[in-house]
Order: sequence, then structure tokens, then C-alpha cells
Amino acid sequence: MAAVPLKVLPPVGAGGFRLLCNSVRPVQELAALTGLRIRTSNAALEIKLLRAWGATPAPLLWVNVYDALPRRAIDGFHVHPIWTHGFNMFEH
Repeated sequence: MAAVPLKVLPPVGAGGFRLLCNSVRPVQELAALTGLRIRTSNAALEIKLLRAWGATPAPLLWVNVYDALPRRAIDGFHVHPIWTHGFNMFEH
């Protein structure tokens, strides 16, 4: 029997929803997103989604978000809730 090149990936318990957080104003309707620079991944779908909502997409690696917030390079982010806890986003 030949060896099969197989990589087992662990499941990520990130939930089925995302948080949209920002440091400028409450967002209770899509119009409130106008002018906000929201961090996205480089995924075209995510960039299009944020544009459709009225925000300005800001593609940025997740590891740079923590430092980008206090520098005002971005106003917020759109991610799974587990990431906000794991990277101590409550400190901002």
C-alpha cells in the first residue's frame, strides 16, 4: 500500500457569524458604515461585501490589526468573535 500525502486540519470553532466592530460610532444601520475604514482580508468577496454596505474596505493582515487601530489606520474590523478575544481586542 502506497503512502498517501495527507494533512489533517483541525476544526476552528469560530461560530457561524461575524462581528462588525469600530471605534468611531455605533452601527445600527448600513448608512452608519459610510466613511468607516473596515479591515478586510484580501478576499474579493469580503471587499465587495464591505463596499456594498457603504464602508471603505482596508485589506490588512489580521496580525497587523492590533497595531493599526490605535494608529487610526483602520476604524474597525469584521471577523469571527473568537479572534477578538484571542487577540485582546477589548484593550482598544
